[in-house]
Formats: sequence, structure tokens, C-alpha cells
Amino acid sequence: MLHNANGHTVGPVEHALSALSGIGVDNAEIVLDGPELPLLDGSALPIVSKLIRHGIRFLPMPRDMLIVRRPVQVHLDGAWAALHPDTRQRLSLNMDRSRSAGSGDALSLVLTPADYVRDIAPARAYGIGESEWRRQRMQDVAEDDHTEACIDDAGVRFTDEFIRHKALDIVGILALLGAPVIGHLHAARPSHRLIVELIRTLMNDRTAWEHVTAMSYLDRHGPPVDPGLHRTSEAEDEKAIDGMQGSGYDGTAWLNVMLRMLSRARR
Repeated sequence: MLHNANGHTVGPVEHALSALSGIGVDNAEIVLDGPELPLLDGSALPIVSKLIRHGIRFLPMPRDMLIVRRPVQVHLDGAWAALHPDTRQRLSLNMDRSRSAGSGDALSLVLTPADYVRDIAPARAYGIGESEWRRQRMQDVAEDDHTEACIDDAGVRFTDEFIRHKALDIVGILALLGAPVIGHLHAARPSHRLIVELIRTLMNDRTAWEHVTAMSYLDRHGPPVDPGLHRTSEAEDEKAIDGMQGSGYDGTAWLNVMLRMLSRARR
């Protein structure tokens, strides 16, 4: 939930911020007609698809990155999270409780647009169901990681969809820092409150981080790996998306089409 000095609030914002950050968009105007963003299908995939199909434009100004220089760690209610220096954006998460939607309890990956589109964006929240979740939100009862909304009766998209959606939320929360965080985030039983507390701890220790320009970072570490996808026309990709929307989610197909369109959108 975001709020300003005039008492205006908007939420939940983590899915939209996650989608923007996950594909590298750091400047966007979002217009709302109410205090809540739509949940859509409970994932970031609908937002990612719209962003890529609409197009992405480079701006003539340098981009900052936030580099983790020293480890920081926080503990909260039996859970913990830490940020360590790294040359890439990395996430390593662990959950020590079983959930009905998926058996996976650990996840580790390097965050690139390719990984985000394929492995993170499609993961939906799930839990008590959307209508009950909304009722509890209205009563200020819902807790961030105990009563998540969403679900689709057709079944899970990944066997470890729960922890992938945790990663989706964390990407969105980290986006509040206003720059890509270059470092390795480790967390056990991460909640929204835990990650927010980790961000506060990091920013309060001025020796633990620094801002650098993207150009200086790339000069030292090189660009992300090119996925090397074969080329198709924009019309062919638009047709493929329309077909997949009617037939259901296919992770590999979505990845190939979305990344080709992302490459064109960013040129």
C-alpha cells in the first residue's frame, strides 16, 4: 500500500511494480480510477504482455543502479532476509511450510528479463480466494503473506507456484528503491514486512550501498546474456499471443514471443 502526505492511498502495487521492474522499465505513468489496482489473474503476466505489446522507449538520460557493497540482514517473527554483494540481481528464497498449490519450497535464480518473463511473471498468488480476500482487506484484517488472493480453478502453472509468486512480490517491493538492486537477496519465509524492513536497514547504512550509472556497471561486468531467439515478424507474434490467450498458458511459448517483442520494443 502506497500513501502520500495528502492522505491518498493506492494498493496493492507490487504486481504492477514487479512487472515494470522485471522487464527493465523504470519510467512510467500509471493512471487509476480508484484506490486499488486490479488483480487480473493474480500474476504479473497480463501487465507484462500489455507493456511489451504497447512498446518501450529509451530515454536520453543515464540510468542508476543500486549496488550492494556490504551484507545486511534482518530477522522478523522467525523469518530472516539478507542482501549480499553480487555482480547480478539474484534471489534465493526458502519456505519451510507446505502449501496446497505446489510442493516446491526453494528457489534460486538470476533476474534477467528472460528469467522474469518465463519463471516469475506467470506465477499467481493463491490462498483463501479473491472474494474473501477483498472482504478481509476492507476490514483491514488481511495479512500480506497469509491471505493472498487469486486462483484459478484450472490448476497451478508451476509445481512451485507459491514461492515463484513470492519472488514476484519481492521484485515489486525492491522496485520501491527506484533503481535495480545489484546484489544477492537471500530470504527464509519472506513476507512483505520482512522485505520492507530489509530495505530500510540497507538504506539506513550508507556504507552498505552506492548508486552507480548503468554504463559504468556494464563497463565492469558486461551486458546480460542474449537469449539468441530466432526472429519472427511482429504480426506473427501478435497472432501467436492471441492464439495462446485462447488456449491457455504455455510457459515456453510465452517466453519466446514476449522476449522477441521486448527486443523490438526496446530498439
